[in-house]
Amino acid sequence: MLRATLLILALMFSVCLVPVHALNEQPKFVSLLIILDQPEYADPLIAWLQELGFRNFTFAVVNDQWYGQNMSGYWLLNQTRLDALKAYGVLIPQTFMMQQYSLEERRSIIDGLINEWVNVVGYAPTGIFDFQPDTYTMNYCESKGFEYVTGYCFDQYAIDWMTERGGWQLPYYASQNHVLVPNNVSGGMVVFPHQVWDWVSSFTVSHNLHTHILSLIDFFNGDTSSAENYFLNLIDASLAGEEPFPFASVQFEWVEHYMNNAEGAVEDWIQTLLSTRNYDFWTLQDIATAFKNEYASTPTYSVNFTSPYDNESIEWFYNQNKRVARVNGEVVSYINYDEQSPDKFLNSTFQPDLSDFSLSKIPDNCVDDSLNFTIDGLGGGEYRAPIRDNGTVYNGTLANFPTENAVPEIPTTLPIILILMAFTGIICFSYKRREKICTARACKFGKIK
Repeated sequence: MLRATLLILALMFSVCLVPVHALNEQPKFVSLLIILDQPEYADPLIAWLQELGFRNFTFAVVNDQWYGQNMSGYWLLNQTRLDALKAYGVLIPQTFMMQQYSLEERRSIIDGLINEWVNVVGYAPTGIFDFQPDTYTMNYCESKGFEYVTGYCFDQYAIDWMTERGGWQLPYYASQNHVLVPNNVSGGMVVFPHQVWDWVSSFTVSHNLHTHILSLIDFFNGDTSSAENYFLNLIDASLAGEEPFPFASVQFEWVEHYMNNAEGAVEDWIQTLLSTRNYDFWTLQDIATAFKNEYASTPTYSVNFTSPYDNESIEWFYNQNKRVARVNGEVVSYINYDEQSPDKFLNSTFQPDLSDFSLSKIPDNCVDDSLNFTIDGLGGGEYRAPIRDNGTVYNGTLANFPTENAVPEIPTTLPIILILMAFTGIICFSYKRREKICTARACKFGKIK
């Protein structure tokens, strides 16, 4: 009897120790996405998926308009490959730089993708991938039943022919006037990033401090152990500091990683992430549904983050009206979303020179849909925008920024300099005026001829 009682108590105690985050805390969502952008190496991918055993991937299948090759046909028209992909996740189409096409062409591309998914994949797509979401295309997608777009690159500057500064790397509803601006009414396309960027050091050190595995291995000079530790710690630090909807994303291109013999590292890192973290590893479709069920409009976000790279800290505040970042007591980035112009590509196009990859980092050769910054002082790192402004000292609550007192401090020597300049100007003006009077008098009395 005593033994049975102790056994029951032990079972009750063990149940109490099981974490039930649904009751105690906000779930922390992680998306794992694989880009299928070249028509090869399908069999190794299927074997890799079977070995890993994870079934909540999002697969982004590149549309033929990117490379002009039969990308989607390779992955979708072969029934064995298609069935394997559907067994391990959800398939969404991927487009590229839709801003280079006319409005009619943009609609036609989306209509073709919908037809392909319905007739070949077997279901209508609810999401789409694009590294630089286009406002006009996203509005059209929403009218056709799409719910989310992924692929946004957080404040990217002159990389791969794209500049897109001013958005956000947590889920939000996009305005129909500009996809990087949060909607100020309910609903809209939900926007996701395709990676997690280090909230501070990706700006000040290098754009490549994010969760793209091959980029991290390269950044850490081939030291896969250091790169993996940073990868895991970046996800942990991001999810720990984000409120109220913690989200992190991991994306990689299958063929690129396979050709660089990185598929082993990818599997190891993902397996470690899955087995050692109690996060919700869902498809983007399910995460978008959870977000929409929780929020009818874009929520107010706060982020408190310390970089696992160099221990630098940053605070962020984001809502439907503004985006603010503070480092060491100074606001270093501020965007007023209420004062942004509509996306110029709603009624125009831009055709970058894609003939040579060396041209992809020239700012004037990039599709640029960036927003206007009131304070632009977070940057200066590798592949990041240069710093334009000094920070503004502000110790108040970021939600209340800016206030009438939150203005850049003027050095105490500046007023003195201005007074001296004004005084000197008055003296010079008086001297010149006196000289003119004397000259006039001299002429009058015949002393100057």
